[in-house]
Amino acid sequence: MSESDTPRTRKHLHYTCDISMTEANLLIDYMNREENARAEFIAERDEALRELAEARKDAARYRLLRRGQHWSVINGIGDTLRAGELDATIDAAMAADPPAG
Repeated sequence: MSESDTPRTRKHLHYTCDISMTEANLLIDYMNREENARAEFIAERDEALRELAEARKDAARYRLLRRGQHWSVINGIGDTLRAGELDATIDAAMAADPPAG
């Protein structure tokens, strides 16, 4: 039970706002639900931001790899894959085995 949910606070709300105890209880319960929903939203937003940062880092890695200036990507039969060929090979592999998520 949070400080805002104490019986003393409910009575204080009842007397200072000239509302019934039932209305005070409903108001406090509503405020608590809203506070919980806000906390859940913030947690979900923070997780989405972490996932976005990871995706941006992966995209930057891929762009660097795709340029092929420093590294080569070689397929199973020894062919060097660059640009469009690399994209097509990765797309085919991802289609065959979609990432869990």
